[in-house]
Amino acid sequence: MNIVAVDIGGTKISAACCKGKLWAKEQIDTRSFHSADEVTGGVAALVQRVAQTGGLPSVDAVGVACPGPLQPSKGLIINAPTLGWKNYPLVSELKKRLHCPILLENDANAAAYGEYRFGAGIGCKNMAYVTISTGVGCGLILNGRIVQGAHEGAGEIGHLHMQDDGEPCVCGRRGCLEAYASGTGIAAIARRKLGRPELDARAVAELARAGDETCLAIYHQAGRYLGKAFAALQMLTDAGRIVVGGSVAAQLDLLLPEMQKSAAAYSYWGDNIREWLKTASLGADAGLMGVGALVEEQLEKGE
Repeated sequence: MNIVAVDIGGTKISAACCKGKLWAKEQIDTRSFHSADEVTGGVAALVQRVAQTGGLPSVDAVGVACPGPLQPSKGLIINAPTLGWKNYPLVSELKKRLHCPILLENDANAAAYGEYRFGAGIGCKNMAYVTISTGVGCGLILNGRIVQGAHEGAGEIGHLHMQDDGEPCVCGRRGCLEAYASGTGIAAIARRKLGRPELDARAVAELARAGDETCLAIYHQAGRYLGKAFAALQMLTDAGRIVVGGSVAAQLDLLLPEMQKSAAAYSYWGDNIREWLKTASLGADAGLMGVGALVEEQLEKGE
């Protein structure tokens, strides 16, 4: 089986040949394209290039991880704010260009499955993967299977409501977890409070570690809200493990104190954070590994 896995993000698109491991991996800049159709054309060209570089004589199927909300069963991107896409038929458009089966999966679900099969989730059949980067996403694995939900949108933890009349979110609402705990949200709050438009989340973390009280407070607030969201996950799903990935996870030391207090306050099982919280082990490859494994399993079943 010749499989190419693709991970579409707001800033970059990654692709690689995939069969239990990745090879011939390549990245392109999402921002170099100006429309969904241009991105689709870029993805198709990237798949063909990666397949050639990786020595695949043909491509039997392609797995695509993409931010949502989306409907995998219909191959449809419902609304991806980080990409500016609404009601876009990604699967049918890719099929026109690649002439092979396309499996679409939410990027957080794909990463969750990657960590479940190959990373920090090994041995745990009930887990949640939370990615904290440009946004805050979540994939749920219960009894060894991805949870999709009635609208194929289970796990939208980033849009749990945290504060009335709170910070504006990219979804159009206010007070969402993502508006406080994502890299985008952390940077936006810091830029406004400090009057420094050049700041990003990493710079805010550096200032926090240097003792800046405003930046410390921003990270503490993010940790507090993440702990509350993790407690909700534990109480609703009884997930035995929460795996945290994404760029903001590199600043976990700034988030942990308040996160632990909050999780313990709101969950029966939140007291011992060392037992249930793990950092992701696959890094940026989690989505590619996960969606590649999902495609391989689908082909083996003859679906």
